[in-house]
Amino acid sequence: MLLLYGLTVATGSGSSLADYFWWMIALCVLLMVVLASVLVRYVLLLMRDGSSGVFGSQIARRLSGMFTLVAVLPGVFLFGISAQFINGTINSWFGNDTHEALERSLNLSKSALNLAVDNAVSNATPVQIDLIGASSLDNDLSKALEENAKRGEFAQLALYNVERGKFEKKHQPVEVKSAGNRRAG
Repeated sequence: MLLLYGLTVATGSGSSLADYFWWMIALCVLLMVVLASVLVRYVLLLMRDGSSGVFGSQIARRLSGMFTLVAVLPGVFLFGISAQFINGTINSWFGNDTHEALERSLNLSKSALNLAVDNAVSNATPVQIDLIGASSLDNDLSKALEENAKRGEFAQLALYNVERGKFEKKHQPVEVKSAGNRRAG
């Protein structure tokens, strides 16, 4: 029962019975205590009857042993089979196939990001060349920035001054209201 509660908390499940887990755990503990006390009482009674020589105590002890074996052995067998099944299932979840699939998806994501970076750099190179040309000719950089912004390759262009640590010029030719409504300027 505690494992069930832990699993529910770990997965963030919003079970309708989650509020009653502690009551169910307390009830299970109470029932286990009652069952253990009944078993201990009957074992003590069997031992007392066997030591005092009560008629039928030997057969009662043997029957109790057989019923215990009949109850415990299938339970142990089912526990072993269940443990093997769970272990095999978890290994198949996180086996080599899953690891390889995760590696492939990671590589695909990296290649998509690298492609996006390469496209951004290739689009920014003409802007960089124009700005370097404008700065070497002592032209107005904001005019060169505005002309490059009119091409519509970027939603926003800005010049950052590293020495001052601030943006010198900004130009946003297109007002972007949502991702679905982008338009070229």
